[in-house]
Amino acid sequence: MITAFQKASVQGKGTPQEVADFRENYFNKFLSNYFPFPHRVTKGIINDSYGNQSDSIDILLIGPNHPYTIDSAGKFSLVLADGVDAAIEVKPDISTKAELTRGLGQIETVKKLRRVNSAIGFKSKVPDHIIEFSKTIPTFIFSIKSNADPINTAKNVLTHYSENSVPVENQIDFIVINNTGIISNYKYPEISNHNKQLTGYFFEEWKELTLAAFLLKLNESYPSQLRMATPVLTHYTKHIKPYEFTQILL
Repeated sequence: MITAFQKASVQGKGTPQEVADFRENYFNKFLSNYFPFPHRVTKGIINDSYGNQSDSIDILLIGPNHPYTIDSAGKFSLVLADGVDAAIEVKPDISTKAELTRGLGQIETVKKLRRVNSAIGFKSKVPDHIIEFSKTIPTFIFSIKSNADPINTAKNVLTHYSENSVPVENQIDFIVINNTGIISNYKYPEISNHNKQLTGYFFEEWKELTLAAFLLKLNESYPSQLRMATPVLTHYTKHIKPYEFTQILL
């Protein structure tokens, strides 16, 4: 995918918005291959039932339970938080602080939304804070390029949140740097992939396995409705492990 994604940047003609649309259309097709109908992929503004609204987000993975709010042009005229499985902002180059913080700001508007219901089945066995966490939409930034040392990118993320007093529940979940690794934010011990269930930010070096890890994290995130079975992709990606875990501290 990395070669095709970069090619999309070169082949896109016209204004910066037209180039961005070209990239997003390619990413849309890629995601649709792994989340086929009845999932759908779109872009736009998300609305929750409490009157809150997000910024426009590049890629929205729509769950099978979402109402068919598609207009005559084949686009979603209304996107509801309770039917969104994941929100992905495409930022090809986050090596510049301005582009990174812009993406984090867009993601923050998504994390402030709340689904009404949780996709957790046996709630009596799950702590209340995890049930509340499952009502938030999983969020990602997908990029091709970050700082030469991605740990510095992670530190820029922590600095941004610290300086702007952003609570952990409104922070991003994952930043994917294709062919390099993933910056993961494990907000609670119960969702930590680390053996010691540590919380906080980690840089996971995945190298050539980054795309597979991205798909794994998408499938492991809380969806908009209770799944009746484990996603097929999980069986084929759950065995992969990052080359290294590095905890990020300021």
